[in-house]
Parts: sequence; structure tokens; C-alpha cells
Amino acid sequence: MNSLKKYPSIAVVDDERNFVGLVIRYDVIEIFQEVLRKDCRGIRISMTSMEKEGQLARLLDYLHHFRVNIISLVTFDSKDHLLRRIVLKIDDNKNIDKILRKFEELGLRIVSVTNEVENSIVKH
Repeated sequence: MNSLKKYPSIAVVDDERNFVGLVIRYDVIEIFQEVLRKDCRGIRISMTSMEKEGQLARLLDYLHHFRVNIISLVTFDSKDHLLRRIVLKIDDNKNIDKILRKFEELGLRIVSVTNEVENSIVKH
């Protein structure tokens, strides 16, 4: 990733340093879009959470209890090592406001919500 920040492409070599192929920024963007399911309609919720045991389990339990279909879930460390960034995509849901309020009760900070059915931001 750091190499792709500096250069538009990087060479891929095997253990004997023989050229195997080329990775370009576009390849990485395509992978991220696939992981985030950009091709699938739904509501994308980006949030942060303090690092604490069981936080993700509580989030998933809540979604399961209300039978929310999860399209994708990606979690990674933010620049602050005490925060975790969570990007969740769920099927369109009429109870989105209730879901967001519950997330906030769980201690999650909502960064953005994008309704990718309409491709519009519903809360920021």
C-alpha cells in the first residue's frame, strides 16, 4: 500500500525475484470496492468505536435480533490506536433511525450513513 501511494504500479516477484506481474492502483481500488460491495444496493454506515472487548459482538447481536441482513462488514484500526473504524453495509431498512440510535447507545460514533439505493447521504 505504501508503495502504491508513491508509484502508480509495483512489480510482483516470486521468491527468486523473477517478475510475476504488475499491480496497479486500479487493482487495489477494485478489491476495496468488492470488499465494500459497491455493486450492491444498501445502506453503508461508517462509524468509530473505542477499542473494548465485545463491542463488535454487541453490534452483531443487535443486528441479528432485529433480523438485519448484513451485506458487508469491514473493520480496521484507525490512525488513533484506541479507536476502531467499522464500515457496515446492510439491506435497506425502514428502521434505520432506530438502528443508528441503538448504535450510539452502544458507544459507536456514526461518521456517515449513505443510502446507496438512492446514492445519497441520509446523515452525516
